[in-house]
Amino acid sequence: MEEYNNSSKVLRISNAYKTYDNIKNVIDNFSMAVQKGCIYGLLGPSGCGKTTLLNCIIGIQTLDWGSIDLQVQSLANIGYMPQDICLDHYLTVKETLMHYGALYNMEQKKIESKIQELKNILQLNFLHSFIKDLSGGQCRTVSIAVSLLHDPQLIILDEPTVGLDVLMIANIWNYFLNLSKKNGKTIIITTHYIHEASQADMIGFMRNGKLLKECSPQKLLSEYNTDSLENAFLILCKKQAIIQRRCHNTQREISKSNNILLYGNSSGMSRSKIKALFKKNWSVLIRDFIHLMFLIVLPIIQIIIVNLSNGTLIENIDIAVDNKEVDFSKCTHTHFNGCIYDNVFNGSLSCSMSDYLRSRHYNIVKVKDEQDGIKAVAKGHVAAFISFSQNYTNELHSLITRSDEFLLESTASVYLEGSYPIKNQMFNEIFKGTKFVLETAINQCDIEGEILQIPMNINEMYGSNIQSFKDEAMAKVLTLLLFYFSSVYSASFMLMSKLNNLLIRPMTAGVTIIDVIFSLFLNHTVANMIQITIMFVLSYMYFENPIEFSANLCLVCVVLKIVSWTGFLYGVMVSGITTNSTEVMFLTFGYIYMQVFVGGILWPTNSQTPLLRFYSENLPITVVGRLINNIFLKSWSFTHPLIMIDFIKSVILLFLHLFGVICVNYLYKNAWIIQK
Repeated sequence: MEEYNNSSKVLRISNAYKTYDNIKNVIDNFSMAVQKGCIYGLLGPSGCGKTTLLNCIIGIQTLDWGSIDLQVQSLANIGYMPQDICLDHYLTVKETLMHYGALYNMEQKKIESKIQELKNILQLNFLHSFIKDLSGGQCRTVSIAVSLLHDPQLIILDEPTVGLDVLMIANIWNYFLNLSKKNGKTIIITTHYIHEASQADMIGFMRNGKLLKECSPQKLLSEYNTDSLENAFLILCKKQAIIQRRCHNTQREISKSNNILLYGNSSGMSRSKIKALFKKNWSVLIRDFIHLMFLIVLPIIQIIIVNLSNGTLIENIDIAVDNKEVDFSKCTHTHFNGCIYDNVFNGSLSCSMSDYLRSRHYNIVKVKDEQDGIKAVAKGHVAAFISFSQNYTNELHSLITRSDEFLLESTASVYLEGSYPIKNQMFNEIFKGTKFVLETAINQCDIEGEILQIPMNINEMYGSNIQSFKDEAMAKVLTLLLFYFSSVYSASFMLMSKLNNLLIRPMTAGVTIIDVIFSLFLNHTVANMIQITIMFVLSYMYFENPIEFSANLCLVCVVLKIVSWTGFLYGVMVSGITTNSTEVMFLTFGYIYMQVFVGGILWPTNSQTPLLRFYSENLPITVVGRLINNIFLKSWSFTHPLIMIDFIKSVILLFLHLFGVICVNYLYKNAWIIQK
């Protein structure tokens, strides 16, 4: 192979090996050298390892063995165009170029000047069109423009001319020649179109992971006495013995210049890059209708549905009645007259009971007899059947006056369906209705009387305004929705970037994965504040769920943010260990449903075994939901020991999920980039 002066070499690769799944050497004992200021054409058929080699050069992947010496001062000196487009579909061409200009810390005027230059060279007459609306060839010209935007010294292009017309290819190659000869740029181009490389200063023929030959096009044509590079390549393949070798099992020799490309030049976060990423992410969010609907609109719909349908009083259900005491048709809106303690009184308590049930929005259905009522309940046609005896009012009079003549069998019989929520509600309603009717009758008397009471003084310490299951469960439902939508938001956004390889170009611009996650975290925080405000107002103001306003309202907002951040980190972690949306769905849904089933939303955790109860009571949704209920329903302050414990637990859970993200990043190198 032709040698260069070491002092002029921009890139030198020595004895490189790369194996996938310990089976096939994608790169097999590969060595090459690229001189400063030349165009190097790396030629070979599809699948020969060209893209893998470039990924190793820029640090997206690492070699199993060998060394890469890349002589660049910083990432700003490298322009990289991957084989895929790797551009955000919801940005315009101009916004895309402005975004990458900001990532390279270019001045505004410099960016605009460079855009006009590239527009003329690459015929970018569609600067205000969205990437998603462009043809394949137009997308490739934009991709080339991004790699040239910041005027890099080393330009690495992976099959840049695929899908372009002949005139455009000729125009691009003329521009590359001008960059190389007049501006001293070094350009590495991979292609499987061998005839394109005739204008390159140096070409390397690659096959099955090996470099067969490295020389100038003129020397190759002369050596094999042919007039085309294609023929020379065929002759070379016939003469060259391709011998498969296994990778060495010794320690890798990867130069530091290879690793610096992935993680940037600094260990900290870049404020300017985070600002650029934040602006880009926000533009993508508000333009991606489906994503915006899922993040903002769907949570609002969910919280409205929950408040309207779950845990509230079950209304407009049918109750069958057989009234033997009075004609059913005369029992509409009748009232008890007289005093229940009098021996002679006028009225029917069975009618008052029916009126009470109507006032609670139940449908009273008349049946012919007791037999028909029982059948109606058994067949599920009605939720309950009440049979009032002929002496119903008289027997209640005997009950109140504590007469020895009272007979329970002569009052009323009640039959309930087996469904637990309806059966439980019917039992409570009939019990409360009977008590209400008797108290109303007694209050009409001039004398003070009282009905039989349970011999126990019961006082409610808190929660007297809790009227339904929903009132207490709403805090956990709110935290559940925030956790779920936050996790799906981050998981879907990171997975989309992963599947479309949208992080490769920013990373070659010096962006670190910390910058990417933190910028997305800021986007989520802003959007989530809107989400929390709307859901909170709907749940506790519009639907009037019980709440005790206190100075701890700010604490509630803080813990809601903490649980949403926890969900965000879980989504980031999930996207790092998965490679498709189905896996993300299973992991997010599974985690959420597990918290629903055991976290105290469906049934109190007190009923669980000690080990399961310990686990359930320390889940994110359970901890934060319990904390909010203790503030809203009990008016406990932050100084209360249980409030402080749950707050500390919520913070610990947040950091545990952060630790999970760190572990994914450590265990899976480039977890958010698909290796090709």
